[in-house]
Amino acid sequence: MTDTLDMDSLFDEISSGFKKESSTGGSSFYKDILKFEKDKDYIVRLLPNRKDAEHTIYPIEYHGWKSCSTGKYMEVVDPSRLDLPNPIKQYSYELGAKLKALKLDVTDPRMIRGRSIWTNETWLLNCYVISDPTNPENEGKVKIIRAGSVLFNDVIHDHWKGERADEYGNRIFDPSSNGCNLKIRCTDKGGNSTSKMNVEYNKSYFMSASAIEGVSDSLEKMIETLDSCHDLTSVYPIKTEEELKEILNTHFIGGKDLTVLQDDEEGTPKGEAAPKMNDVSDMFNTAFPTPKVESTPKVESTPKVESTPKVESTPKVESTPKVESTPKKDTSTPTIDDLLADI
Repeated sequence: MTDTLDMDSLFDEISSGFKKESSTGGSSFYKDILKFEKDKDYIVRLLPNRKDAEHTIYPIEYHGWKSCSTGKYMEVVDPSRLDLPNPIKQYSYELGAKLKALKLDVTDPRMIRGRSIWTNETWLLNCYVISDPTNPENEGKVKIIRAGSVLFNDVIHDHWKGERADEYGNRIFDPSSNGCNLKIRCTDKGGNSTSKMNVEYNKSYFMSASAIEGVSDSLEKMIETLDSCHDLTSVYPIKTEEELKEILNTHFIGGKDLTVLQDDEEGTPKGEAAPKMNDVSDMFNTAFPTPKVESTPKVESTPKVESTPKVESTPKVESTPKVESTPKKDTSTPTIDDLLADI
């Protein structure tokens, strides 16, 4: 039986799958994700996943921050879209609410630290690499694009389902000579960063229809190329609730256990086990302890006033007015609300 490509049916599955929730992942394929550098152009052809069309586009929401234990940037995938608990999101929300109540200046160290956990979204897609100036060995192979908001929403989605859909549409995923290559133009994002990865993608665009040399002229080769697509659901694994708590405790609260890094790097030093936190409130109280308040000094009671001696044959003298006792001072420790009112 001759294998065929029903592209129209495949594109329908892609559109349907894009609206669905993602599933949990397993092992990672970091080495297969393209690395983009500023001042370079990359040319690729986006590919539909023939084996799993619903996950041709795989959206991921993730949290990131700089680890207080290792000093390295790290990311963890948000499991909320799979209806799984996310203690990092809960902690970040509660932390924001508590800091807002303090009405701190944006330059306050507590405010800066509290805002250091952020959330972002990315989209994974398979592509056939035509030109890769950074890693030429990727050319002629199927790799993964990790597209941010600008590259995906303003370029890819706009040409596929947006304002330019009539002109391009499904052709951006077509491996035949009717398909269109994507030129990813990486310009300098500016700012103070000198990193090669400080890239802006808003100059990227889809090119006119053209064949992929060595692929588009053969049905067998096109099928072979599509069957080489990666399982995008397995690129970034989903952590369990306990794993996320451990990561939060170690890399934000400030524990010592370095064995819970997302990437299992060889030679990573092992430290003392981080203290276990039962819930988000415990974590917050550890990271932002309530300032110790000195107790109010004990107030000595007013000395007893001696009564006036009795005088013989002296006209009745009015007794000395009763001295009111000094009001008792509140010696209780101020509450957090009392403290906040004074800030």
